[in-house]
Formats: sequence, structure tokens, C-alpha cells
Amino acid sequence: MGTENVTVDERHRRSRRRKLRPLVITMGSARQERISSLFSEPSMAAHFDPPAFSPGVPSRSLRSRLGLLRAANDAGIVPPDEWEAVRLANESDPESFRVADPSRVFDFLDDVPVAPGRRGSPSDVKLHYSVELWRKSKGLNRGRSVLACSLAHLVAMRALVEGGYDFILEDNVRCPVGRTGAGGGGEKAPANG
Repeated sequence: MGTENVTVDERHRRSRRRKLRPLVITMGSARQERISSLFSEPSMAAHFDPPAFSPGVPSRSLRSRLGLLRAANDAGIVPPDEWEAVRLANESDPESFRVADPSRVFDFLDDVPVAPGRRGSPSDVKLHYSVELWRKSKGLNRGRSVLACSLAHLVAMRALVEGGYDFILEDNVRCPVGRTGAGGGGEKAPANG
């Protein structure tokens, strides 16, 4: 038996490999459209399924207690019983949920046991995770965007595992393919570079 002189492209065409499934973190709008367009290019579509999208977390949404706890729940870091108490408190009386008295801000958690197995200082492990998270994150200011990005990545990682995706991208990825050139602005990529 002789050996065939086969190119890498030919071997790939012959193989029965499945297409990769991308998951893209995005806030939507034009960036999401560009990513969809990028993956619909014939050279990309041959190797990748159309992308699925995971929502980004706007840093402004973390300014409110409900916004922070919703994002933390979506990321899977708030115990389910605590999130259920948060959700019910907000649904039953949204105004009382926004109580201004700091000592009463988490009264709706009084009937919810603190999740077992908490780690941290002796004073922290006595608190509900939601209370500790709110207290430690409400003064972040500029760091809030880093927390939002981290939460968006945790949400995407959860979706990656549960949905069977192969990899995660952010919506600012650039690739010099077809009409989404190196600048990503829709221009045609140069033929020789």
C-alpha cells in the first residue's frame, strides 16, 4: 500500500468531524449582527455552527440590590433559597423591597436558613450570601464593570456546560474573513494581507 499525498484541507473535508459550537457573550446590537455575519461566511460555516449568544451584564444593572442579586443568581453564585426569597419579596411588594433603612434591607431573608458550608471569617459565615455580596460590592464604583464582566463569564460558562458548546468568545473578537475584515467594521479584507 502506498501513502497518499493529501493536504490538511483535503483530510479535513474527508473527516466526519462535527462542527464546533460557539457561544458568544454579547450585549446585542451591531456587535451581535457582526458575529452572526462572521460565522455565516462560507469559510467559517464549514467548521462552525451558527453562534449561540449569552447575555452580557451591564455594569449599571449592578448598582441596585435586585440587579446585583439577579446577575449573581444567573451566574449560579446565590443559593437558590435566597434567590427565591429575593424574587418573592420583589414580586409581592417592590416598594418595601427597596427599603432605605440599611438594618432592614434583607429582612425578607429572616425565614431562610444560611446555606451550609459557607467559608470566610466568623462574621461572614453567619450571613446569607446575598447580604455579604451586597455589602462587599456596593462600593465598587469603577470595579463594577469588572464584576459585571466576571458575572457574564460565569453565566456563559454555565451555559457552555449545560448547552454542550465548545468554546466562549466575547463579541469584540475580530477575524479577517470575507466582509468582516480585520477592523470588524464590515469592510472587505485585503486580498494579500
